[in-house]
Amino acid sequence: MIFYFTGTGNSFYVASELAKDTDEQLVDMGQAVKHKRFTYEIAPNEKVGFVFPVYFMGLPSAVTQFISKMELNGVTPHHYIYSVITCGNGIAGANQMLENKLERACYHLTVTYKVVMPENYMIMFDAPTQEEQEKIFAKAENTIRDIKEDIEMLNTEGYESTKKDFVLSTMTYSLYQKGRKTKKFWVDDQCVSCHACENRCPSNAIRLIDGVPTWVKDQCVHCLQCTRCGAIHYGKALEKHGRYKHPVFRKKVCH
Repeated sequence: MIFYFTGTGNSFYVASELAKDTDEQLVDMGQAVKHKRFTYEIAPNEKVGFVFPVYFMGLPSAVTQFISKMELNGVTPHHYIYSVITCGNGIAGANQMLENKLERACYHLTVTYKVVMPENYMIMFDAPTQEEQEKIFAKAENTIRDIKEDIEMLNTEGYESTKKDFVLSTMTYSLYQKGRKTKKFWVDDQCVSCHACENRCPSNAIRLIDGVPTWVKDQCVHCLQCTRCGAIHYGKALEKHGRYKHPVFRKKVCH
């Protein structure tokens, strides 16, 4: 079983590739948190994977919420539990943060891998060009293939972080915890009241009021799922940095 969290599609793509040609079930942690689905049955020899992006050198809040409440019935200390963390550059000590969260929930993380994907936090960074994306995708395909082979072989050697990495993550992550505010989100007149943003927001922070998306909570995950269509903005950041979504999410404007 593969538990994944995605905002703009990078981690969904990685999870889908890992599950391809296998019987692995994909579970969206964002939707699980949204609808309070935390209990799952794990078979004796089943591998358990967590695939998600790094946020400010740490974990998306939806991932921490899911892990703190999940019940994986059937899991033993001998189960193979792996993580694949996507990033635009590095993940610092995010693997240690995940390991600590799992240990508190009485689960043991066996190994962590990382996959470099196009930068997608357009609130702060420029969207990669099409040429840059294609180069990154080509390298990522090879990395994902190697990771998939390692998982099949129950490999236990992957990404290793240092104490310095963990300190960096702890310091940087505090910016995310304090800064994931919703007050700068706004909607233009292109909105067609399709409910897509409301339906996919893992924080339940969006409600359509009189047909207009309205943020009803002070904080959200900052996954930017709601910005996949062009009607939702965050201050002037998306006009400055551009928008990005993985090709798996480009078939429709709103979905």
